[in-house]
Amino acid sequence: AFGRSLLLIVSYWILKFQNRWIVLFTAATSTVYLVVKCFYYDFNALTEDYLEVFFIVACLVVVWTEYGYYEIKVLPAIRIAGLNEYEERRPLLNSGNRQEAKFSTASSQDPPESNFHTPRASPTDFLGEQSDSDEEFGNRVEFRSPVPMASEVLTIEKMEKYIELGKDALEYTVLMAADKDKPWKEEKRQNGIVCECLQRPKQTKLFRCSGLIDCCPKDAFRILYVDGEKQPQWNPTVLENKSLYKLDSHTDIAYNVAAEAAGGMVSSRDFVGIRYWEKRGPDYVSSGAGIDFDGKPEVKEHTRGLNGPGGYVINAVPDDPAKTQLIWVLDTDLKGWIPQYVIDKALSGVLVTFFQKLRAYVKQLRESGQLLVKA
Repeated sequence: AFGRSLLLIVSYWILKFQNRWIVLFTAATSTVYLVVKCFYYDFNALTEDYLEVFFIVACLVVVWTEYGYYEIKVLPAIRIAGLNEYEERRPLLNSGNRQEAKFSTASSQDPPESNFHTPRASPTDFLGEQSDSDEEFGNRVEFRSPVPMASEVLTIEKMEKYIELGKDALEYTVLMAADKDKPWKEEKRQNGIVCECLQRPKQTKLFRCSGLIDCCPKDAFRILYVDGEKQPQWNPTVLENKSLYKLDSHTDIAYNVAAEAAGGMVSSRDFVGIRYWEKRGPDYVSSGAGIDFDGKPEVKEHTRGLNGPGGYVINAVPDDPAKTQLIWVLDTDLKGWIPQYVIDKALSGVLVTFFQKLRAYVKQLRESGQLLVKA
């Protein structure tokens, strides 16, 4: 017990590991030890009060209770606290100016639709500097969910913390969307949709999916963020998507429920997280990260997952105002007892399906004349 506790303290509290395998290893090792001990124990010599049997059962209960505590409480807290320590993001945040980044998700031989860019950021409060139509559009974002739908009352200090978390997640999302130096591995390619993953030490895999959408960035942002609660109507991988708590005109706390995946091998998951968006030149970025929010407790119908920093980078396509290059950066921990290969297959399938359904929905909106820019 002492050795197990020491290993867990060193791994999670000092080295800040973020996966469950160490606590699972210690629990499994202790269980095997107790089972083997039962085969060598002389039960014929038991006293009448059976204290020996009680101690063995109690040890098993303590071991797996400890595992559950780390799975439910400790690991999510470590991931949330470690969000601001991502080494890949520091050079961008320490820079005085945001530099324009031009990048591609595929090789130079790929079609032009794989190229996208992120211009320099506009001021955070940009709504007042736009034309009347843009201001009206911005007001739709601001007043989309005026009344909190969650039971938790947030303090000013916690609200400011969540807003900063959202801003940090946005910078990380932009950085990972533009990255060309890390060893991304292509998981799937279909009809111009490219899904990649990045294996990171001590963390979950990071997924990145990109593709062309036949609408302008403003329409794409409206579909994905402003009218995000309608997503279950066109995206079968999402069962529910709504805003719980509005913090300011750029930040809210959101709740979404993902449908089961991989032929039912991955059951339904729900997520609570902070969302933050910015407009950068003609482009939009909507990102977020999972939080521990008491205003939306877990329910037995879904397993509560936890998202790391990620989101949508919505880029204008040069010389074609009726198209958008969309990049989705996804960092998620689905929790539960799921083999990694099943998770990889499920997530890559969800990403590609999302792009396919989004394209079909955009086509439907275009045919009904509901898009801002005509093809």
